[in-house]
Amino acid sequence: MKAVRISADDKTRTTSAELMRKAAELQMPHLRNRSIVQGVGV
Repeated sequence: MKAVRISADDKTRTTSAELMRKAAELQMPHLRNRSIVQGVGV
């Protein structure tokens, strides 16, 4: 497991929706064939 720094799209603040979207994008390649109904692991 490694840490990943998230940057705000507008360079000033990150909304919770933006954080969840970026977390999901980062996790997608690691899910392989597993299907997730909803949510992300943060």
